[in-house]
Amino acid sequence: MSPTGIHPDHATLQVLRSHLHAPQASVAYGVLRFGDTSVAACLPAGGLALGNLHEIGARGLEAETGAVAAGFAACLLAGLPDRRPVFWVAPCCDLYVPGLPAYGLDPGRLILVHTDTEAETLAAMETMLRAGTAAAVLGEVGKLGRLPARRLQLACRKRGSTGFVLRRWPHGRWETVEEATAAVTRWEVTPTPSEAAFREPGPALACGVTARSWWARGRLDYGGNGR
Repeated sequence: MSPTGIHPDHATLQVLRSHLHAPQASVAYGVLRFGDTSVAACLPAGGLALGNLHEIGARGLEAETGAVAAGFAACLLAGLPDRRPVFWVAPCCDLYVPGLPAYGLDPGRLILVHTDTEAETLAAMETMLRAGTAAAVLGEVGKLGRLPARRLQLACRKRGSTGFVLRRWPHGRWETVEEATAAVTRWEVTPTPSEAAFREPGPALACGVTARSWWARGRLDYGGNGR
């Protein structure tokens, strides 16, 4: 018997635990609008909460190449209203910079940082986010534990820079990414067949983040309220 004589049911306990442990998305630094009502309905204040940590990933071969996830990330980075530099941190330097303008991202804003290990990537991300000199910092890593994710989220909230973790296994050692982290959103994107446009193959789905088009579908897990 509890000291107060109150016996909360299991469902109530689960709700309380979700409020205690779920990272709450702050919109103090504004939001990035998608221009899509179905996406906006899933996000606080109708957009991606800036100054927070977000995850982007894929499955199968896309988890190895990171191509579709990187394209989606480039769309998000291009839509940021903050015009400070953008850092892209990765142990595998295979980002094709000349292709970024197709996603609306100006390569002149981008600073590439090469690391030797994923641990160095996470450490570099945290340092840059805490400095507050970047509009956003994106890091390519496979594993992301709760503690490193929490540190990145706190660094984002401190100075208002937005953090993106692109979950990628470039050497094919793909692992599940279902573990809980401090990221307020988790995006899983997959490519979809393109449709003919002006008698030529082209993108099928418009993305309101930029004026460009995007040819992928995705699943969103929002961590701010435990969904």
